[in-house]
Amino acid sequence: MLTTPSFLTPLESAVISAMLEASTEFGAALSVQLAESTLESREHNGYGFYTTFHVSDGTEPIPPPVPLIDRRFAASTVVGGQLCGFLLWILNGKIDFLEGYPLGGDEWPSNESFGPITLDQST
Repeated sequence: MLTTPSFLTPLESAVISAMLEASTEFGAALSVQLAESTLESREHNGYGFYTTFHVSDGTEPIPPPVPLIDRRFAASTVVGGQLCGFLLWILNGKIDFLEGYPLGGDEWPSNESFGPITLDQST
C-alpha cells in the first residue's frame, strides 16, 4: 500500500491510495508529489469537503507527453452508510485537491467509516 502523508484522514488516505495504485500511467509520479506535499487547507462545507495540497514549485509535474491541463481521478465508496464520490484534481501536472461529496444525499455523513473503494476509469 502507498505511504500517504500523516495529515490525511484515514478515508482520504484510502481513497487517494486506491486512485494512485490503480494508475499505471501516472501513479508513481503522483505518489512522489503526494509524499512531498503539505496540507494547504481542508474545508468542510456541510455538503462535502475539499482537501487542498501544496506541492512545491520544484516538484516535477506528471511527465510529458501529458498536456499540463486539468485532469482528475474519480472514485466512490459507501461512507457512514451513504454512497459518496471523490475527485482527485490534477492542475498543471501536479496534485491540487481532493473533493468528497455525497451521491444522492444532502450532507456529508457524520460517521466516516467506509467500505470498498470503486474507481471510475472514465475520467
